[in-house]
Amino acid sequence: MRLCLVAVLVFGCGTKSQDPPNAGSAIATKAAPVVTPDAGALPRPPKPPQPTKEQLAEFKKRMKAGWALQKAKKWAEAVPEFEGALKALVADQRALTELGWSAMNAGDFTKARKADEDAIRVAVDRKVKAAGLYNLGQVQEKTGDKQGALKSYAASLKLRPNKTVEQAVSRLGAKPTVEPAFCEPKRDVCECILEHAFGEIDPEDHATCGESTSVPSPVKNFLVFHAHSDTRYGADWDYLIDEHKQLIGIIGGEYEHGRHDETVKLEKAEVKSVGGHWVLWLETTSSAEATYPAGDEGMAMETETSRDVTLCLVGSANAPTRCPLRDVPLLESRSVEYTDAPGNTDTHEETTLALDLAEDGTATVRLVNGASDPRIAELVGPHKLW
Repeated sequence: MRLCLVAVLVFGCGTKSQDPPNAGSAIATKAAPVVTPDAGALPRPPKPPQPTKEQLAEFKKRMKAGWALQKAKKWAEAVPEFEGALKALVADQRALTELGWSAMNAGDFTKARKADEDAIRVAVDRKVKAAGLYNLGQVQEKTGDKQGALKSYAASLKLRPNKTVEQAVSRLGAKPTVEPAFCEPKRDVCECILEHAFGEIDPEDHATCGESTSVPSPVKNFLVFHAHSDTRYGADWDYLIDEHKQLIGIIGGEYEHGRHDETVKLEKAEVKSVGGHWVLWLETTSSAEATYPAGDEGMAMETETSRDVTLCLVGSANAPTRCPLRDVPLLESRSVEYTDAPGNTDTHEETTLALDLAEDGTATVRLVNGASDPRIAELVGPHKLW
């Protein structure tokens, strides 16, 4: 999804076994219900009410002051301005991004990392999310986490091709298209999942992870893990993991934080034989909604919906599953509606792609209608799965 959740490429070889990898098990075609928190878990924080005129005025005053201080490279002085903006308007995607950048340049990496992780999770705008991922990568690089930085830079590039980010990847000795493994062999898979879902865990988040008992796995020997947090993020995510601890995809869940809502639903998971290989067609629908200031006293509600397909060659005990084509948006729409914001016009954009899979392992992506962008342009055309 183009949301706060970014899939990680998995490397390895496919299998030519004549026995289907999910023999004897049913293929899941619809998402199972999200696992509810255990009894006694803390309730999720309520959504904040619409901001008052005074809050909007304070937010804009603080943002302008912060930007002016950034321009003067007075990073430490800019930090409290963006913090003030976030007190006026909780979880604003742009204020969080600016706070993270300012805090990093001021040398407060702990504050910068938390702001960057929050920005990534609440950003609906692709450019804002890409900027947050780059900012997080900078913090990770400066604090010695090379693998984490590579993951963040690669995720940023996936959302927005950018020379500066490509140079950052090259500086770390990797190619811009290479993404590190989701979970190293010696690490506990739940540790990797919680880190991916929630970033650096605050003990007060009450974050948990475990094998799901209610969501069936669509592929034999794959497992579904459920990650939950009931305080800081109010989130539930279902992770499909292969037998080598690598992420195949996030197949369900929901998230709420401030004026941001996000959901993921599994639409289709089908394994079929193609040219002697077992291919997994994984299709999910993700949607995100956020509200933010617009005009002098108005608000904008931005909604993005994407129906994405990932194609994987199912592996075996000795060969990891490989997913050479990820997150092809069969349908991608974005709408912005304005309230009390004169001079702004509601907008709606929609792009549709088609994906055809041939017996020789060629997956062809076609632009059916709508506008393209660098990310879609890179997807359009033939892709060899093997």
